[in-house]
Amino acid sequence: MIVIFAVIPFISAALYELMHWSRKIDADTYYPVLLQPNPYVQMFYNTEKLFSPNNREASLFLWQLNCAIMMAASIGLLLFSTVLVRRYALRQVTGQLLFSSGRKKNKWKKYGTGPQEPYVKIRTVKDPPVIWKEFRLPLLGRHKIIAAICTFLILSLLIFIYWLCAKERVLTASGVQITFVMVFLVLGIMFTIVLTSTGITTEKESRSWPILLTTTLDDKQILLGKYVWILLFAHIIIFSLSGTINPVALIQITILVAWIVTFLFCTGVYFSSRFKHTTTAVIVNLIFAVTIWILMPILFLVLEQFIHITNISKYAEIYVDTNPFLHAYVIIATNTNSRAGNYDWASFNANAFMSTLWMLACLAGYIFVGLIFAWRAQCRFRKNIF
Repeated sequence: MIVIFAVIPFISAALYELMHWSRKIDADTYYPVLLQPNPYVQMFYNTEKLFSPNNREASLFLWQLNCAIMMAASIGLLLFSTVLVRRYALRQVTGQLLFSSGRKKNKWKKYGTGPQEPYVKIRTVKDPPVIWKEFRLPLLGRHKIIAAICTFLILSLLIFIYWLCAKERVLTASGVQITFVMVFLVLGIMFTIVLTSTGITTEKESRSWPILLTTTLDDKQILLGKYVWILLFAHIIIFSLSGTINPVALIQITILVAWIVTFLFCTGVYFSSRFKHTTTAVIVNLIFAVTIWILMPILFLVLEQFIHITNISKYAEIYVDTNPFLHAYVIIATNTNSRAGNYDWASFNANAFMSTLWMLACLAGYIFVGLIFAWRAQCRFRKNIF
């Protein structure tokens, strides 16, 4: 969905501006045609019509046409899915499912006069077994070619965006740097939520969790084995340093990323041990993060505006100051194209030293809460294992 409704329109719009296609195609024709299938753009302009009925730009977008396009695309996708499901079912019935992936057939070994069975070479396990297993399980499983293609496309798009910002001479602007950091922060949080919430549930679904619990490993060793996923998210620090940012931000961004990943890791392992299915664990961990970092600040804002409670504004500002998105904004806004000056937090203003102390306090607080989740996850390791 991100590729269809965000990446492709962005690249098309950038090419339209850079290649000067406006000399051949008028903008009032190009953009409505490009964005007509996009439901989010449709919702934006149809909402705009409520405030400005005579808005000419908004009148170019027709919700009826958008519904027709989306319905046709949905029908086509369902028909294509029907063909795939039927083909898959036929292969399963006829016993051809083992070779449906197109990979090289396994070597077969005949045991006496009985049926042939697949021969698979047993892998040698090195170092701690749980850590070995986690490193052997990439994000996209066996789809290495797809992972390589996706990685190449993402890096190409990132390079293109950097080049576009450099060409427009806005790469050093504070707003651009804040946008980069926010995007990388959201990606890092989503990546952490998904991976940390699937560690135990995938083992439960594959029936390997009881086997793991019957080994000589104790609960602490199993929990420590999950911790290696944190290493995957160190790249967010490198991305956040792109551009002209004060070196002080490196320390502060490291503190921020450390407690975000540690906290989400602990909550992810807890929810993964709490529920039986991977989808449930991922959704609950995502809802938990959205609740404490997005919905709660909005709730405090509503209470402050409509319900006059003593000191609620003060407590709300303190709570907002623990928000990771506000941390990222304040760090980059203060340290872009300037020396580490005064940090403008929601409830106070402070210099770099005092702000770093506040970040360390948030680090300690979130890690303490996270360790409680990790402890509860360890207590649940041997409960409801099926």
